[in-house]
Amino acid sequence: MNQLLLSPWFKWMGGLTVLVLLMGATSSQSHVVSFTLADPMHQENSQFGFALAEVGDINQDGKPDYLVGARSQDVGGYEAQGQAFVFSGMDGSLLLTLNDPIPQAYADFGFAVAGPGDINGDGVGDLLVGAYAQRVAGNYAQGQVFVFSGQDGSLLQTLDTPNPQGYAYFGRAAAELGDVNGDGLADLLIGAPGQTVNNNEFQGQVLVFSGADGELLYTLNTPFAQGGAQFGAAVAGVGDVDQDNVPDILVGAPTLTVNTQTSQGRAFVFSGATGTLLYTLDDPLPHAYAWFGDSLSGLEDINRDGVPDLLVGAPIQEVDGRKNQGQVFAFSGADGQLLYTLNDPMPKAYAWFGYAVSGLGDTNGDGGPDILVGAFRQEVNGNFNQGQAFVFDGADGHLLMTVDDPAPQAEALFGHTVASAGDVNGDGLTDFLISALYKAVNGLTGQGQVFVFESVKAEAKEVQIDIQPGNDANVIYARQTQPIKVAILASQGFDAPTVVDNTSLTFGKTGDEHSLVWRHGSPSCRAQDVNADGKVDLVCAFSPLIAGFACGDTVGIIKGATLDGIPIIGQDFVTIKNCRLAAP
Repeated sequence: MNQLLLSPWFKWMGGLTVLVLLMGATSSQSHVVSFTLADPMHQENSQFGFALAEVGDINQDGKPDYLVGARSQDVGGYEAQGQAFVFSGMDGSLLLTLNDPIPQAYADFGFAVAGPGDINGDGVGDLLVGAYAQRVAGNYAQGQVFVFSGQDGSLLQTLDTPNPQGYAYFGRAAAELGDVNGDGLADLLIGAPGQTVNNNEFQGQVLVFSGADGELLYTLNTPFAQGGAQFGAAVAGVGDVDQDNVPDILVGAPTLTVNTQTSQGRAFVFSGATGTLLYTLDDPLPHAYAWFGDSLSGLEDINRDGVPDLLVGAPIQEVDGRKNQGQVFAFSGADGQLLYTLNDPMPKAYAWFGYAVSGLGDTNGDGGPDILVGAFRQEVNGNFNQGQAFVFDGADGHLLMTVDDPAPQAEALFGHTVASAGDVNGDGLTDFLISALYKAVNGLTGQGQVFVFESVKAEAKEVQIDIQPGNDANVIYARQTQPIKVAILASQGFDAPTVVDNTSLTFGKTGDEHSLVWRHGSPSCRAQDVNADGKVDLVCAFSPLIAGFACGDTVGIIKGATLDGIPIIGQDFVTIKNCRLAAP
């Protein structure tokens, strides 16, 4: 049964040697399922996996643990009250069951979850659970948020909106913020997207609370006052973007009308120290009903300027005429400039690509952070609403891997929620969580499952390239102005012109992993049989200024990916001439 409601606060409610790293949908995958988390109560329509969070090492076994919300779970005779569970990152065993401290039907307890860190000083990370539809003092769906001890699951704090009213949806979004008040404890970020402000219904607010005692620190309002904006439908703590040594805040208002574009949406970055607006993020490809800002995440520094960066999803953005396909945008944390756009690698209408986004650590061993995006309504192999998820390289946004439901099923909504899992297997790579929200389990429709995936360093396969084809010495002149040509040679089973993603290619000198000079724009490529073997090769021309060769360099390297997201890397020797002319 498809219960999707078109309102984001009811959010559902996925030459020489070239090395081809076997990632994505290949026979040698770059990810494996470590274990599967299942609803301990085995209920139909529980929506187990609606919310996910990595919450640190709760049981002190050296592995990160996980908090999972089941927002529609029936509990103690209360229909759809909701529950949340803490699982071991070591083996997936159940550690804690969390229940609504004020039991009631249709509370949606578990709609939002977060790990706020250790806020009670006992050395164990604690747990935050939102119940956005909780009835409070007779106000239906006013919402509440509860903070529990990670050590034993006891209730530490109950958080309420300072502006009581029905349908405030307080707790529809929640996140750890980091320490903004200087007391050494992490503070809490809560969205109330249904809050009425100055008679503007559903304008929304965001509240910042002290983690130490639940005291309200300050309130954030949308800089563009407007009914129906749903400011606070998504919130994230994003690190210190203004370099004042205090973490900052990212807030989405996905149904804000922008320049007459209904529900285009906006996102805003606020100072964590003072709550003042730092800058506004707009949809780089303006479109009505894009829901830009419906999903958010902080990122580690992907452009290497020393400042953390930002990720914003627009899950129902129309792309090339495909309705509700969705897009995701990476922005500089320093100034809000667009770094790149992520598109669905398997373009389809109604995929909802970007409904869930998460910044990850390093999944592919290149030393840089990566990005996980869910497309929970993606059609896969004819299975409608099966869903998919994708991991992208944080450096330039190229596809690293496509992640599919391990047990394919139509209407599973795989990719509805995604999150970092930390390092599950101790190999130094970041692993990740993906929910299949409406997965039928043992015949129970809508029970849901969560999969813990391990990132796996891929093996390599040799193919051939040739720098400066037709020139056996591979000559590159110092201060050369003519493009440098590099041929990626076709071989049996590898049709380079039809397989390689030209836009992903980079070329430069070898050395330290990060010494490769990244491209500025895509190279010019054409198909040509350069070695007269009857197979058509791919010949690309690169700017010598971007390649960065200097006297004494002996090897050039090319990197990129196939259209299926399989990364490629290759090298060939070079000869640098006219070095005396280039000497200072």
